[in-house]
Amino acid sequence: MIAPLAPSSKRLIVILLGGLVLIHALLFWNLREQIRNGYPDFTIFYSAGKIVARGMAHRLYDKDLQFQVQREFTKDVKIRQAALPYNHPPFEALIFAPLSYLTYVNAYLLWDAMNLCMLLATVLILRPHISVLQSAPVGFWFLSILAFFPIFVALLQGQDSIVLLLLLSLVFVTLKRRHDFSAGICLGAGLFRFHLVIPVFLLLLVRKNWKAAMGFASVGIGLTLLSFAMMGWDGLLQYPAFVLEVERSLSQGTRIVTDMPNLRGLADLFSSGRGPYAFLTVAATAFVMFGLAASRWHPALDDLGFDAGFALTVVVTLLIAYHALVHDLSLLLIPVYLTLDFVQHRQMQRNLQALLLVPVIFFTLMGPLQMMLWFRAGRFSLVALVLLVWALALWRASVRRADASVTPEVV
Repeated sequence: MIAPLAPSSKRLIVILLGGLVLIHALLFWNLREQIRNGYPDFTIFYSAGKIVARGMAHRLYDKDLQFQVQREFTKDVKIRQAALPYNHPPFEALIFAPLSYLTYVNAYLLWDAMNLCMLLATVLILRPHISVLQSAPVGFWFLSILAFFPIFVALLQGQDSIVLLLLLSLVFVTLKRRHDFSAGICLGAGLFRFHLVIPVFLLLLVRKNWKAAMGFASVGIGLTLLSFAMMGWDGLLQYPAFVLEVERSLSQGTRIVTDMPNLRGLADLFSSGRGPYAFLTVAATAFVMFGLAASRWHPALDDLGFDAGFALTVVVTLLIAYHALVHDLSLLLIPVYLTLDFVQHRQMQRNLQALLLVPVIFFTLMGPLQMMLWFRAGRFSLVALVLLVWALALWRASVRRADASVTPEVV
């Protein structure tokens, strides 16, 4: 078990976290003109909300219409010759329809304020179930969230990753309480980022958690019907083709894929994403990582074993997702807290403890290095190497715990 931190160490950590928050605040201030002019990703949500509010939901994936609407409030954005594409499911645009009646800047600020409230709610939801969160005031953990670089990017871009973080926190808590159907509902509510929730759903199927699967499916059906009511079949069927077209464009003449902190990003960085070998390597590695997560997330585990398995699931999901960007790593807040809790309550070898703590330190205190990889180097996919180490360390640390806590079945 790790020893409690000395007061001087606690003060040093608070100073470091405060310094990171100050850096983030200064960056926000320096980028205020770009935000006002419509450079952030929030543009896609705001324009989608306007299209729906104007009764044109059936043309939601019309690129020309998207660009026309965006030009109404992004005339000073010089780098765009076409729309910043809204490639999220139709039903999510309904959330932003009310915000579209505000000016772009006011809608952006209100959305970020809502996200800050959701971050605070995340801490309060997790706190009773993760003992390390009870070792310091809520204000300290909220400070650590604001110092977290992916959270900063999510707020800067006006993205929706923080909503998924809140929902995933609810999934964790409801599964831990054995409210499996409710957990499935919470997971299904995250289908606006389906590529990040479907791997978790598949793990629930592998573990034969039928109640959670039913909750997920019921929400999925409901959201599909809602999208149909918005767009009709013709409009709804445009969505898959639109997403595929956007993904193809990302791989041509942009650095977006090399900025993806996942297996796909690593493959593109080291092999330019070309050839069958890169695809086969990514697919095989993703299959192995999925298998590792499935092997550790067992419903009969004790609390710490379940926590380690859930942390591993989140890390692996981000690694194997086909599409993941910097702000999606906001979800790593849950594995960070669970890893700290796991280390605090388990006797383990020093080298394994270090393997677990290094990724946590990297994601909480090494924000400037992550900024350099993203802003300057265009090589944020290298972060996937840290995720790989973290996943393997979590798997190794959870093996003995799982073996000790799973009661053999009586034959």
